[in-house]
Amino acid sequence: MKRHWLRGVLLGVSLALLLAGGVALAQGLTITPDKECFTCSESDVDYTAAELAPDNIVEFDVGGRSEAGEDLCFNFYLDGEFQGEYDHDNEQYFYMWAYCDEWVMFWDHVEDYSDADASPSDIWMTFDYGEWTVEVCPGECDLESSVGPAQECAETTVLLAEVCEQEPVEAFVPEPGSILLLGSGLAGLAGYATLRWRART
Repeated sequence: MKRHWLRGVLLGVSLALLLAGGVALAQGLTITPDKECFTCSESDVDYTAAELAPDNIVEFDVGGRSEAGEDLCFNFYLDGEFQGEYDHDNEQYFYMWAYCDEWVMFWDHVEDYSDADASPSDIWMTFDYGEWTVEVCPGECDLESSVGPAQECAETTVLLAEVCEQEPVEAFVPEPGSILLLGSGLAGLAGYATLRWRART
């Protein structure tokens, strides 16, 4: 009887860990750029963004959140130094671009070139070459509260350079905590199978 109770507990814990790990992998925020490097536009600042070339635009795909209207907070860092933040409703795609020696922009669209009244960006940051890190977190931006894994943030880095040598974008790698949950669940199932095998022999 004691052995059966132990097997039941082990199976329950293993399944719970597997479920938690699967949920973490499925729902965790992700942000993926379509290129690792982009260049700035030499043209004057264009409020309709009509002069932008593909090499001047990075498209970010934000995944892991399907709830319509949920707020997202974007934080921006240049070589590790905080540059600005941006609040927005949950959108799947965002864009980043720059005008040389002027501004770095970020907004949820740049393709509406025909709208002369459209501003190209809700956030304007001082231009500089280097590694720009974009961090996305659920909820509204709050400088007084720290962000971390508990808030399911995700981040990615793109290079703003004078000349880009394009390389393939690295595949998304799940966070270590999710991998640990899944690994623990699999190990527990293996232990349960071992107990069953020993009980039969």
